[in-house]
Amino acid sequence: MALFVWMHLLFVSSILLGPQVFDALSVFLDEYYLAPIGIPITILIFYVHAICAARKIPNKYSEFRITLNHAKMLGHTDTWVWVFQVITGIVLFAFVSVHLWVIVSDYFVRFFQTGVGFYSVISAARVQGAIVEGMKGIGPSFWWFYAILIIICEYHVGFGLYRQFAKWGWVNYHTAGYVLKALSVIFVILAFITLGTLKTMALIPTTTIIH
Repeated sequence: MALFVWMHLLFVSSILLGPQVFDALSVFLDEYYLAPIGIPITILIFYVHAICAARKIPNKYSEFRITLNHAKMLGHTDTWVWVFQVITGIVLFAFVSVHLWVIVSDYFVRFFQTGVGFYSVISAARVQGAIVEGMKGIGPSFWWFYAILIIICEYHVGFGLYRQFAKWGWVNYHTAGYVLKALSVIFVILAFITLGTLKTMALIPTTTIIH
């Protein structure tokens, strides 16, 4: 999932090279059915991951209070990392579910109608909350939604990987922690630059895009 999150961010960040690059990449993914096949598989993996993780976290308020008290008593940084992993995981489940519904329900309709499900103008309009010719179903601006999602997601991914390195001892987890923190900062900066680009991007009708 961590690899997917980073690859997904790099894909969306292709808008920084221009709308044509973003659209060309979208066409490539759809023409070879990488997106329409990969999306359902990714969704399945996400929910399996969420279900498996949910089995390991406190599911009652009283249990969560006990966990917090233990974390305070231990005063151990990695214990607090786990606590915030739980909190961000719960928030992410809600945010990602909304994101998937908004994106996927629109994507497959457009894919079966035109053969291409993603356009740069669609992403930009979603962030801006705009409606342009040839587009339907674009509602309120989602820029604030994605701003929150970016921060929470990168924290969850970065520290989730850190916990795996600490648990299994694949590499020195202190070194891994520094590297992952640096990567998280880089990806957050890249994500916000991308979000800003989409928010200020000029919108053109989808009917003018050739594919």
